Order: sequence, then structure tokens, then C-alpha cells
Amino acid sequence: MKKLSRISALALALALASPLVAAWLPLGGTGLFAQLAPDYRAAWFASFRQLSITLAATLAFASAITIGLGYLSIYSRAGARRSPASWRPSNRCRPS
Repeated sequence: MKKLSRISALALALALASPLVAAWLPLGGTGLFAQLAPDYRAAWFASFRQLSITLAATLAFASAITIGLGYLSIYSRAGARRSPASWRPSNRCRPS
């Protein structure tokens, strides 16, 4: 049996993602959406589509930065050898 926390996390993720999924489905004339004015419904769907595109782009950008920094800090020999002490400016960089 799955842990209750895992089940509740999946339910919460589903509840948070459902408006974004619903914005891309052709549900305009059924159920709850049929009660909305057509112009308002179109604007509502458009805003959620824009939000889902923005969230996907943000996720892709954050993933690229994470992978890039992980590569530089762990797999790159020059980045792995640098210690925090070597990040300090040297005496040559001080203004006179």
C-alpha cells in the first residue's frame, strides 16, 4: 500500500495541474464552462494557455541552468578543483 503522503501529494499535483490541462481541452460548451459568457470563457482559457506555456518555458530554462551548473561544478575538472578560497579576489585586483 502506498504511503498516505504520496497519495495526497499526487492528489494535490492533480488539483493544481487540472486548470492548465482543462485550458487545452475543447470543453467550451459542456458542464461548468457552459454557464460562463462566451467572451469571458475565451479569455479565461487563453490566460490559462499562456500560463501553461510560461510554466513550461520556466521549467525548461531552470532545468537547463541546473544541468549546466551541475556539469560545470562536478564534471568539469577546472570547476571541481576550485575551492571557495580561490574565489576571493587576489591582491592584484585591489584598487590602489
